[in-house]
Amino acid sequence: MDNKDESSTQTKMFRLAEYTSLRSEIVERIKIEFQLIFTTVVALGSFITVALSKDRPDEALFILLFPLLVVPMALAYSRQEYGVLKISRYLRDVTEKELLPTTESGWESTSLRDQIENNNNPLPLRRTFGPLTFLFSQVIALLIAMYRLDWRGWQDISTLLYGFNVTAILLVLYTFRRHFMPVRQQQNTLSGSQATSLSSSNSED
Repeated sequence: MDNKDESSTQTKMFRLAEYTSLRSEIVERIKIEFQLIFTTVVALGSFITVALSKDRPDEALFILLFPLLVVPMALAYSRQEYGVLKISRYLRDVTEKELLPTTESGWESTSLRDQIENNNNPLPLRRTFGPLTFLFSQVIALLIAMYRLDWRGWQDISTLLYGFNVTAILLVLYTFRRHFMPVRQQQNTLSGSQATSLSSSNSED
């Protein structure tokens, strides 16, 4: 009996330390997300300032590079956010259930329940602010380019860059497609992807 109690105590201590560590990782990932957003906004301001200050409109052609540069930033952001969702789900479904009585719920469980109950506003601001920032920054850069560029002598290269820009915007929109789902659907999608990953690893074993 003593060995069983000691083992249970050690398990709870491990789960508590794990919970603290994973919560810290969530905070760090969110910090990286905001750094990516800040960098994108500052870069957009710099591109716009230089593009509008050029005497010759065709010298502003470089602003069409901005939507392409946003793509890796958006992919990095999406990777961090996916990690946040996975950790949150683990803390809710594993750690909190082991640490708390069945009649109580922790922060992650309570937060998810509140979001689902408020399904009239199913898209949390933090989940949509980043994706919308990346998308709108691309669109703004594209509109400024259309306003400033002189088509004479630049038709071929500008048309090509416009095509790349539209592709980049669609790629970012596809990357963030899950961010605009209702909360319950986001969780179901995450569950499906985790189940697929687990079955793949089991088949490999």
